[in-house]
Amino acid sequence: MANEPVENPFLRPSLDGRASISATSKLASIYSTLLSGLFFVVALLQPKYGHIVSARGRFSPSSAALLTAFIAKTVELTFVMVSLAFIGQVLSRRAVQQKGISLASVSMRTWILQPGSLLSQFNTFRFAGLSVLGILSFVIAILSLLYTTAAGALVQPQLRLPPWEHTVLAGEVAGDFSSTLKADQTCLTEWPDVGDTQWGGSTCLAVKWSSLCGRNFVRYMSAWDDNVARQDPPSWMSEKITERLPIGAALDNNITVTTAWLDDHDIEADSKKAGRIVNNITIAVPHRGVPSAARNTENDLLQPEDLHDGGSYSIHAQVASFALNVLCVNANEEELAPIIYETWPNGIPMDDRSKAVNWWPVLGFPEGTNTNNKTVLDDIFGWKDEDVDHSRARPIFLKYPKAANTIANHTQVPYALGDRPEVYILGKAPENTTSDYFLCSMKAAITTSCTTHYNASSNGQSLEAVCSTSNSTNPHNKDAPIAPISSNGARLALVGWRDLGYYLLNSLSLNNGVFDGDASTARILTQLQLTEPRLNKTLPSPAEALLTRLDRHQPQH
Repeated sequence: MANEPVENPFLRPSLDGRASISATSKLASIYSTLLSGLFFVVALLQPKYGHIVSARGRFSPSSAALLTAFIAKTVELTFVMVSLAFIGQVLSRRAVQQKGISLASVSMRTWILQPGSLLSQFNTFRFAGLSVLGILSFVIAILSLLYTTAAGALVQPQLRLPPWEHTVLAGEVAGDFSSTLKADQTCLTEWPDVGDTQWGGSTCLAVKWSSLCGRNFVRYMSAWDDNVARQDPPSWMSEKITERLPIGAALDNNITVTTAWLDDHDIEADSKKAGRIVNNITIAVPHRGVPSAARNTENDLLQPEDLHDGGSYSIHAQVASFALNVLCVNANEEELAPIIYETWPNGIPMDDRSKAVNWWPVLGFPEGTNTNNKTVLDDIFGWKDEDVDHSRARPIFLKYPKAANTIANHTQVPYALGDRPEVYILGKAPENTTSDYFLCSMKAAITTSCTTHYNASSNGQSLEAVCSTSNSTNPHNKDAPIAPISSNGARLALVGWRDLGYYLLNSLSLNNGVFDGDASTARILTQLQLTEPRLNKTLPSPAEALLTRLDRHQPQH
């Protein structure tokens, strides 16, 4: 009787209810494939999550990182589980068919579970690593080792510098200088009620302005350190205006504002042409409405605080900027006599000069008096007779200021006939300095030759006017910063500036010279009077000093 072949139990179909294991492996394989495919697509596209991942969104940055790491780890675990099952089946079938396997082949599963064993048990890798299954096991071990790390680097939401985007931002604006002039109506909300209904608002505003302007001026003056200049002078200590220290300010006490130089005037050439020292400086002031527009909810920009102070962004705005001009000239007493009221034969003397700060044009400048006295300064300032152009009428000062004092001009022509856009200040250097006086005009205009750059980050905010277009005029570079609008023709001065200048000069005590007030602010300014037709390398000029005080007060245009 022939012996019947013995059936191998390992080659018999399983009937012991282990189908669930196969289903679990299939589900794990599908999960690993789909999720890893999704991660691969995300790594390629690098999508912008915006507010989805932010402090105000569905996921905070930390929770998004945790979720990404969790999914990556589950993909890694399922991938390892399926790979181990596959290798185990291959090794089991090989053991049955070949009636045994080597220990080196068995250790391939250990490579995946413990990748460090590839180094500690290198001898086994030499025997099994060159086979097809060995190479596959080695690749699986490396992938499982690096997958979570790679997912964190390529898929996890991270801060990146995106390319420039062209867009339109919405923001609140106020025409001309109306918002600044109406500030006295809101200033009292931060001011105790002392019962001064008539002058409380203007007094509050004067104190606020003098504090802000004084802070800017002190910061600017402190940079001109004589000790540093003697030892290692910085490059901005130059006679060329475009190389000198830019004039800065602070907006809302937390935004650093930096202006840009406009109209590079050669002081030596201008002075030679005019026959006197001419100090003519113009700056471009960045648009102060850009920071508020950046935080306007309509624009929906992601802010640094949305990312737990971990992000930053920059805006290059193609908007108009204010151009502030200060023109100072030196003149002697005889040359100024036609515009000094007390030298006129028919001048009415004032008994109480303390009232002249605000009321001299009303009390001492009777109706019908004109300002048609010609001067040698007419061509420099563009002055004309009132019957020719009322907006170019000459300024009139009550008296000559004494040494180390300044006097402002508050006379005005009728509004119905047009108002002058400038305010004027007349000063004289301290004694034993020079016999000349200096007369400065201050005016504001609009320029479209510059862009406004706003940067916000966890380290702070900055607002800067940039007027150089050398790096931003390539139309084929999509990532290049936006270029300014071209500006043609002369800048038209803004008439509204005169009213603002009136309040500003009074708040800074730069008109106290009408009663010989000896204001400290005036003394510092007069000490900067130029005595040579060139800029002082170690001191700012009067025009620069005045611009540091004017820079703070610009409306959102």
